[in-house]
Amino acid sequence: MMLTKANPTVGRAVRAAAIAGICLATVSCSALGLSSESSEKFPSKSIEYVVPYKPGGSSDPVARQFSRMVAEDLGTSSTVFNKPGGDEAIGITEVVDAEPDGHTLGLASAAGLLAQPLINDSLRYEGAEDVTPIVQMIDTPYVLFVAADSPYKTLDDLLADAKRRPGKVRIGTANRMGGTGFSYFALENEAGVDMTEVPAAGGSGESALAVMGGEIEAFLATGSGQLGLVESGDLRALAYTGTEYGNVLPDATSFEDAGYDVPFTADYFTVAPKGLPDNVREQLIESAKKVATSEEWIKWAKKQGNVPTAVVGDELEQALETKRKRFEAAIELANQEQG
Repeated sequence: MMLTKANPTVGRAVRAAAIAGICLATVSCSALGLSSESSEKFPSKSIEYVVPYKPGGSSDPVARQFSRMVAEDLGTSSTVFNKPGGDEAIGITEVVDAEPDGHTLGLASAAGLLAQPLINDSLRYEGAEDVTPIVQMIDTPYVLFVAADSPYKTLDDLLADAKRRPGKVRIGTANRMGGTGFSYFALENEAGVDMTEVPAAGGSGESALAVMGGEIEAFLATGSGQLGLVESGDLRALAYTGTEYGNVLPDATSFEDAGYDVPFTADYFTVAPKGLPDNVREQLIESAKKVATSEEWIKWAKKQGNVPTAVVGDELEQALETKRKRFEAAIELANQEQG
């Protein structure tokens, strides 16, 4: 059953009316800093970039590289702050609560920004409407991995065994209510098989060790985070989400080509607080798009095993809405499974 939460619209409306009254009765709104244009030169100081993960993970280098390049393009510097916890909620909340002057940005995945508010009614944000989305700069497929010596040579092999032995094929995920968990439920539903999900408290690294140790049969994880183990001959990739990873994992197939709708990827966004002055927002989007389409960024992202993207403006808003709807459907599947 879907969770519901209180709507803060009334409170926001009251605050907005109060501010408007102050503007009319005393001084102009621009004097209060509420103008759509910033009277202060931007940027006027270093950019603080919030990462909702611990240092050292596969997403941390993405944040550091992108924030450095954007800051340089804007003519300033950047400092990364890691704020892990709450499946990204702590870091994203840090951005939500920051001064909307353009000097605080943050990394967010679609799962952290859109799915977490659907399953946790105590968060300080409800989705993309509570931040200013700046750009989607990478798209990282989820990949189904097995040990290199696994009897499963293809996705069909694994699913055929799952049909022969209901509940016996164990699939590791990093988070039941995250991208890997949603991909698991989608695959199970699409293929009409009964498998066993094994969420790993220690994340994908723990699942990789469990696969290589023979404790589980396969696991789902971001492709970029496991490429080293594929290259070393410890893991084999069977299938991946999305459609643009064949050049990275040529021996694997896409779930789509195999006939299964598994529409999740670990896509990452740069977001800012809600309420940016128009000129600051435009500067940030222009700079972010410039970086995301640059030869340097594209080369770097591909080397890390990511798919570079540069989605901004109306296209980004539409993409976020599509992803939100997919998460709603995935959460319903997960709840049905649990029930």
